[in-house]
Amino acid sequence: MIRELNYIKTGMFLTWKKMLEYKANTYSAILAQIIYFVSQFLVLFVISSNFGDVIGWSFLDFVFYLLLFDFVETIAGFFIWGRSDLKSMIVKGELNCYINRPLNKFICFNASIFSAGGTIMLFITSIFLVFFILFFNVELYNILFGIFIAFLIIIFHIVLRKFVESINFFNFGVSYFLRETVYRSQRIFTNYPAKFFQGGFFRIIFMIIPLFFVSSLLLPVLRNKEVWNLNLQIFILVSLIIVFGFGIFIFWKFGLKKYEAYG
Repeated sequence: MIRELNYIKTGMFLTWKKMLEYKANTYSAILAQIIYFVSQFLVLFVISSNFGDVIGWSFLDFVFYLLLFDFVETIAGFFIWGRSDLKSMIVKGELNCYINRPLNKFICFNASIFSAGGTIMLFITSIFLVFFILFFNVELYNILFGIFIAFLIIIFHIVLRKFVESINFFNFGVSYFLRETVYRSQRIFTNYPAKFFQGGFFRIIFMIIPLFFVSSLLLPVLRNKEVWNLNLQIFILVSLIIVFGFGIFIFWKFGLKKYEAYG
């Protein structure tokens, strides 16, 4: 496990070196993140002005939600973004570059690329999050509990995407359909948090989407507000992590046996 951690640390260091070396790309990424946040703030202002009273959220609640959403998605994105998909690597035989190294094959494949844009976004988001935590005077217990919940959401986000991706070992079409379905479903929650979807039935259905828990669980904890079925949500979150994590293990174990591009 030490070699895997050193591998991840080296990847992060190389990303930082590339950001310092290719300054034009770094400045472009910073500008892109500024434009993104400004546009999102304008969209959230419009939504909060028209629908904020319906769900009992202020404009600052929407902004805090966006920051938490991006923070969770960006950390998970370090293990999701920035590479060709598994399908392409299986077809072209490029998976050999990862499975022949003296490291855990799954970790080696998923922790080899770190995005410069993601690093900048995480830095900017973290600064704003610290400001909002101080502004809302969030208590230490809520912060620690919120970190735990954020960790679970990030892990769930990663294992769900990797579960869908690992289906490529057996069927390209099913994997593509599920990936697009998950992606489009998560985009819904970018501007429309879980509070818009009332009723236990809809909440249970949407719990298959990791970022649903940002507004349903993480934000209320940090804002010290009532959480809908706290224990049930945590139980479902942990259960889904275990189920999809086991699915990844099975698909990679038997998928690599089926993979025929060695040599």
